[in-house]
Amino acid sequence: MIQRADLGGAKAAGPAAAIAASSPATGPQRDTLQRLMQLSVGQAYQASVLAKLQDGTFLVRVADAQARMALPAGTSAGDSIVMTFAGKEPIPTFLLARSGSSTAANVSDAGRMISNLLQSLQGGPDIPHVSAAQPLLEDALPANVGKVAEALHHAVESSGAFYESHVAEWVQGRRPLEAIKQEPQARFTQDAPVPDVPEAAPDSAGAASATPAEVDARLVVRQEPSMHITPEAASMVGIQLHALEQRELQWQGQLWPGQELQWTVREESGGHGSAGSGEAAWSSSVRFELPSLGVVSASIHVQGSHARVSLKAHGEAAATALQANGSRLAASLEASGTFLDQLTVARDGDR
Repeated sequence: MIQRADLGGAKAAGPAAAIAASSPATGPQRDTLQRLMQLSVGQAYQASVLAKLQDGTFLVRVADAQARMALPAGTSAGDSIVMTFAGKEPIPTFLLARSGSSTAANVSDAGRMISNLLQSLQGGPDIPHVSAAQPLLEDALPANVGKVAEALHHAVESSGAFYESHVAEWVQGRRPLEAIKQEPQARFTQDAPVPDVPEAAPDSAGAASATPAEVDARLVVRQEPSMHITPEAASMVGIQLHALEQRELQWQGQLWPGQELQWTVREESGGHGSAGSGEAAWSSSVRFELPSLGVVSASIHVQGSHARVSLKAHGEAAATALQANGSRLAASLEASGTFLDQLTVARDGDR
């Protein structure tokens, strides 16, 4: 998992990390700002430290534009750094990419992290799954079943299994930051200190003066990865690895208070529809205990606009009731644009 960068709102950068523009931009400054605004969000750029200014900040050249920003202690004129453009508002913002001192050290660090992760995963559940601490719905089954589908969709989307891809969407401006904060990985580190850019002490000796063309920019230092893997983080990595390898995600929790639910979503390796359709095939399995029907399990296979459903119940009466209401299920699916190709109902244990 990647480390959080600037997910903590006002705490993301210290006083030296954000330099607010204090005066209207001049003509040269407008030209420089326009060049910075043309940079691609998420793209890494090679930057050169041109000079240290009298106030302790630095003059940096990036993409043929000069920006004034605070840099970590120990930075000197002539240094080259790699920065990733993270945003344009309220001022140009960059993330500082740091690398280890050597390739050997990087490999050693990665090896220790993997070793710690494997140790943390030992003794865990056979099938890694997402667990919900709170029921998805406040009350029992609502009249509008669309609310159930919406709640289940949100449970999977915010489970943390797709955190890295969601962060990439945030960097590209396609996902709000508030949605990222709701995922477990953001909560893992919300109490951990986010490193600020160290305040550079003013040094008038050999310091340069600001130029008319330079503009203010902000630099956020990416949090260094920790070799310590918490049980929560290890569990989430196990879920992600299982999803990548098995193409499935399992969720367990309460659908509403007192109603336990086990739910699995799986991407099928082969299609079940017409040959050569090229459409993705998915299966979804649920198991729960209902007040009148008892324990019921259901599996649905969907490809395109066609579905096959298999239902199993513990008792003969429950199986008969499910079979009798098959036409209602078919009508509901068809109303949503999905056609029921096959429905099978059996007692649990029957072949």
